[in-house]
Amino acid sequence: MAVPADGEAGFMKGAVRVSLQLQKTLRCWLQMQWFADTENLADTAKSAQLLAYLACKLYTPKAKDAYAYDLLDDWSSAALERTIKTDMPDVLARVANLLRITGKHDLADYYNPSHASWFVSEIERNGRLFREILARESRIVHAWVPLIGARVKEKQLENARRETRIALNEIFRRGEDLGYLAPLFEIEVVAALELYIGRPVGRSLSLAGNPERAPESVALLCGRDNSNVIPFPVMTRHERRKPRRIVPFSLIDAEEAA
Repeated sequence: MAVPADGEAGFMKGAVRVSLQLQKTLRCWLQMQWFADTENLADTAKSAQLLAYLACKLYTPKAKDAYAYDLLDDWSSAALERTIKTDMPDVLARVANLLRITGKHDLADYYNPSHASWFVSEIERNGRLFREILARESRIVHAWVPLIGARVKEKQLENARRETRIALNEIFRRGEDLGYLAPLFEIEVVAALELYIGRPVGRSLSLAGNPERAPESVALLCGRDNSNVIPFPVMTRHERRKPRRIVPFSLIDAEEAA
């Protein structure tokens, strides 16, 4: 309520902050979720799609109702192709370094930055998961941005929470529901608006700089009891294959992650 609502001067500035923060949050948590277990990198098909998403620059809203990439828009498609070609080598280099640290040198050779053009061509040929992640990102962003500055009814708030849970559900199609991360996105919306009006940021994890080292992150990724570190209810996983090992460093730059 402390920020301008839709139709008031300054609304788009707040909308841009919220949109960018939600995009950063999804990138941050997906990379931590997938790469916390380096065995996932053996699934090169899915990993390539996720790497394309990490290499994709954030969409900066410039017009009302266009707060995220629109896959039906020719301009968005062209912009996506340009940004992936530019940033894919850097993303591959970080993944290759991570694999070498863990002793997986053969797999690291596969993710060599010199193979960037091949990765890009594969995404252009069949980027189904990449585009699906972007569509889910857009769904989350469009669920929250219109609520800025408005007197939000409980039904509207619950709808935004439900849309976030649906968007996070089974992104990687392996029976793992990421809907338990939904409350974090609501917190990041508030954090973005707190920065906009000059207040100290509260419980934001992706603005902390090293979210993978936060106790909340460890609790979520490793399935530990989170009652003492997270000030809100979080759905626990019903099925866990094995404990997650936290990535020793961010796969995206600290500045980008923040």
